[in-house]
Amino acid sequence: MNNLKSDLIVVSKLDLFNYYGDFFLLPLVWCGDVYYIFQYSQFDVSVVIAFIIGFILYGGVLEYGFHRFIYHGKLKSIKKMHLIHHKLPQALVSSPPYVTAILLLILHLIFLSLLGYQLGCAFVGGIVFGYFWYITIHHMIHHVDNDRSVILDYFKAQHQIHHDRAKENYCVSQPYWNSIYRKFKSIKNS
Repeated sequence: MNNLKSDLIVVSKLDLFNYYGDFFLLPLVWCGDVYYIFQYSQFDVSVVIAFIIGFILYGGVLEYGFHRFIYHGKLKSIKKMHLIHHKLPQALVSSPPYVTAILLLILHLIFLSLLGYQLGCAFVGGIVFGYFWYITIHHMIHHVDNDRSVILDYFKAQHQIHHDRAKENYCVSQPYWNSIYRKFKSIKNS
């Protein structure tokens, strides 16, 4: 009981800005990327392909990697916060927006220098969209009660397997990556 009590104390110190900040930050960054593409460069098939690749790789590299190796990794403070989320899934536990802003700045610097401004903005725009997709799905899984949505029910069931067995189903928003990494547990086999 003491662990739950201390977890509740930690959760009570979290603020709404930490949780909801990325819901405002990510669309602003994404709009900036899209604005740059339309205002200063030519929109073509390569932009769409770069965006799609960024979106897909977000799930397979960033979301899966962070969740498996950082949130369930060896850094005790990060792991503790994430395990609080497992115990209290409706608590507003999230990375603070300044961490997201720093990571997005680094990603922009890397990919703008590697791919140029047009493809770099498209690629990172795909990553930003992927992260927004993730936080939206994850929020809905834990905070929206809607039994009429087959898709949301699927995401909820898959993610619940992860909460029950922390070593499976790390990728929330693009669950096919769990199969690719052989960390998928189906609803039928759980």
